[in-house]
Order: sequence, then structure tokens, then C-alpha cells
Amino acid sequence: MKHSLISLRSLQNFAQKTTLDSELMTRSARVRDVEARAAAIEREFAAAKARARELIENAKAAVEDATAEEKEQMDEYGEHTLEQLEEKLAEAKSRAAVIFRGDANVVQNYEARKVQVKKKKGNKKNCHL
Repeated sequence: MKHSLISLRSLQNFAQKTTLDSELMTRSARVRDVEARAAAIEREFAAAKARARELIENAKAAVEDATAEEKEQMDEYGEHTLEQLEEKLAEAKSRAAVIFRGDANVVQNYEARKVQVKKKKGNKKNCHL
């Protein structure tokens, strides 16, 4: 009878060990999955951080190259959110459409022409050097 109890306990211990080994393997796999996701998130964060730094440097360069008029506009509109600025732009376009019913693209045409004029002025200055 003593050997039967020992054998039974041995089988129970083996079954318990097998169960624990299986749980350990499952939990280890979960840990590896979580670690892999954490590593992916860290890479994403690093990429986003690098992109943010790049955008900040571009913004700083744009501010340094801005004209006095552009700096004044930045001061005026700098505290607005993107949504607020888009709303103001939509309002301005609506007013322009009402004023210039004949050509709905008058603002875009004006802006494009303004850029062309600036380029030509820049080219003329470079030609006289």
C-alpha cells in the first residue's frame, strides 16, 4: 500500500509539474509577445520623436526666414489651433467667393501670381549682381 501511495504521489507530482511547465511556456510566450510589442512601440516613439525634432528645426528655419509681415501674421494667428485657422481660411474664401462671384478661384490666382512676381523680382536682382 505504501508503494501505491508513493506511486500515486509521484504521478500527481509529475502531472502537476507538466501543468506548471505548460503554464510557464504559455506565460513565457506572452512575455515575449509583450516585449516585442514594447520594442515596436519604442521604435515608433523614437521615429516620431525624430520626426518632431525635424519639424521643429524646419519651423525654426521658416521663422528665421520670414519677412516682417509674415512674422506679424504669425504673432496674430500663432495662438490659434489648426481647426481655428482652417475655419478662418474657409470664412475668407467664402467672403471672397461672394465678392468675386465671376471667378471662384480669384484668391488662388492672386496668390499664384504673387509668387510669380516675387520670383521674377528675385531673378532680376540676381541678374544685376
